[in-house]
Amino acid sequence: MNPRLQARAGSECPAHASSAAGLTEALLREEVQVAVIRAAVARPADLIFEKLARENMLIALPAKHHLVRRRASSEPAPIALRALAGERLILVRRHAAPGMYGNVVEACHKAGFEPLVVAEVEQMLTGINLVAAGVGISLVPA
Repeated sequence: MNPRLQARAGSECPAHASSAAGLTEALLREEVQVAVIRAAVARPADLIFEKLARENMLIALPAKHHLVRRRASSEPAPIALRALAGERLILVRRHAAPGMYGNVVEACHKAGFEPLVVAEVEQMLTGINLVAAGVGISLVPA
């Protein structure tokens, strides 16, 4: 465990949910002492950011989508990001998750294509429901 965190082990830790930007602002206002965020939106000099883990992304697809493939073991087969070129993408809105949104767009650019974003939603669950309805596909944290 991180020595700075270990010193506070056993302390009360009330939970607050917000966006990465909201949690960063709360840290600056000293409303919270620790925040766990997926992707930093800004890195103010007054704060320390430490990587705790790397999170993989999954592709959310409708069950009968042409990219759904299975191995002989009936496990899902890997899908290259490049295979999403031209697919209708549903993402969490840039202002709600700017780090994750930016990471997805950047990864698509590195894979050689411009993502076709057809919907931006406030909540990831809304995006998953749109995927189930056949509106498009989405990338979600594992």
